This record gives sequence, structure tokens and C-alpha cells, in this order.
Amino acid sequence: MWTETAPERASASTSSSSPLAGAVAASRHLPAEQGAELLHTARAAFTVGLHVTGVIAAVLFAGLAVLIVAMRPTPSPTTAVPTAPVDVPDYEAIRA
Repeated sequence: MWTETAPERASASTSSSSPLAGAVAASRHLPAEQGAELLHTARAAFTVGLHVTGVIAAVLFAGLAVLIVAMRPTPSPTTAVPTAPVDVPDYEAIRA
């Protein structure tokens, strides 16, 4: 009959929140070759998941950048910035 010890219960609760941690905990109870294969597969799956998440985030950020550029207001001819310098009166002359 198999009974859980406190560390095994802690690892079981960790495994429910992190699949990689669960694979590490499960690999301890397997023969060496099977445990190593399980760890290799779990790490590969974790890495693929990170890559997929990174690609999705990059696509979303690129899409948002395009949307921001597309939604940016264009200046109308009446509110165009003057090209010639504006003659500003001297501050001291106005103040006096």
C-alpha cells in the first residue's frame, strides 16, 4: 500500500499549478531511463509553449503598432504647422 508523505503532498499540490513541476515530481517515482525521458519531453513541451507565447505576443504587439499608426490623426491643411519662423515680440518690450 502506498501512502503519501508531506513532501510528496507538497509536490502534488505544486504539480497542479505547474505541469513542469508535476513532471519533475512524477519522474522521481519512475525508473531512471523513463524519468529522464519524461523530463526531456516535459522540458521540450515547456520550451515550445514559451516560443508559441512569444510569437503570439509579438504578433499582437505588431498589430497594435499598425493600428496605432493607422488611427493617428493626420494634420489638416488649416492646422498645418507654419514653415517660416514666427516673429515673437521681445519679452522685455512687452513687459515695460
